[in-house]
Amino acid sequence: MRILHFFPWTSWGSLGGTEKYIIEISNRHSLSHDVAIAFPSNDVINLKNHETNYREIVLNNFNPNSNRLVGWGIIPSSQIFKWIKLLRKENFDIIHFHCYEPYLLWLIIVCKVFQTKVVFTSHIVNFTCINGKLTNPKNEICDGKLIVKRCAECYMMGEYNKKSKFVSHFLNITLKKINISVLKYFLDLVVSINENYNDVLLTNGFQSKKLIVIKPMNFESHDQKPILKKFNTLKVIYTGRLSKLKGLDVLLDAFKELDEHYFYLDVYGSQSDLEVIEYNQKNVKYMGEFQFNETDRILQNYDVLCLPSVSYEMTPLSIIEAVNNGLFVIGTDVPGIRELIMNEGIKGKIVKRNSKQELINAFNELRNGFNDNSNNKFKSLETIADEIEKQYFQLL
Repeated sequence: MRILHFFPWTSWGSLGGTEKYIIEISNRHSLSHDVAIAFPSNDVINLKNHETNYREIVLNNFNPNSNRLVGWGIIPSSQIFKWIKLLRKENFDIIHFHCYEPYLLWLIIVCKVFQTKVVFTSHIVNFTCINGKLTNPKNEICDGKLIVKRCAECYMMGEYNKKSKFVSHFLNITLKKINISVLKYFLDLVVSINENYNDVLLTNGFQSKKLIVIKPMNFESHDQKPILKKFNTLKVIYTGRLSKLKGLDVLLDAFKELDEHYFYLDVYGSQSDLEVIEYNQKNVKYMGEFQFNETDRILQNYDVLCLPSVSYEMTPLSIIEAVNNGLFVIGTDVPGIRELIMNEGIKGKIVKRNSKQELINAFNELRNGFNDNSNNKFKSLETIADEIEKQYFQLL
């Protein structure tokens, strides 16, 4: 097969969870197939600086959102001709789009003109939720149904609280709903990585026969006696976006009240994501970013991963990676995190969202020691790649 994975943003190379997923899947598939990853760039650059089995196709000077009508998906970008030329040259069998922006609708329509099978995976909830959280103004998990007036009010109250912007929010969400309504008829398969979000897609009118859940939650649990770990100090890692959406501000507040001689927190993430969050505490350090191939080496220096998100998550790879390296996991009670930590055999703790006190209590409980996850492993993304490959074959 000739397979193309498409990433819609110019941020490729940051090696977040979505990028890691695409790279692992592509590497696995490229052992048997001709695989490429395509992504847009506003500059004439080539971001590939590592050895891989797949090809990278950089769509240079490809800025599809420079025009508002293009960004909304109302008209195609002038770059559509580059896309047509690429498809004519490469003759792909499968094009798998990861994440979504409205401008992709026209690229997908072109795919269907070329009779190319189109697969889609949404790795984040902004596909159907304009504020990217799937929580309402009361901070409750939303059912995910795209209702224009309700979503516009939620976005306005949650982000800007300016009634003068309601009309623009209403228009934006209306266009988004129309775009998705058209899109779903051109997709051959939608791969969900989270059962909860699969339900959200059903709620928004996607046909069940086009939906499949393939999640990295298959768990290998061994019967060996768990290891009780006790330490003179406890090293905690946070890795992800440096954002209040991820609950980082709540975690930092909790560390202000923890014993600074026992608990230590290292924060990893892109400086470009940094919101106005203070982290100048004695027992908290900002460590910058680490590369994809450094993940295991970095995680093995820590005892606990904390992921205190306040908004909906898909299937955080950071939890899977942490468990596979034996770390204890503390996470919040949001979809995506909850299902992973509640897996039988995982050593972890679920706390209430936005609760500094529950985080403090969870950390203090660990002073008495805890059983680590060294005897249990999530199956690798290679297994997920093989399941996706089977779906590709069924489409052809």
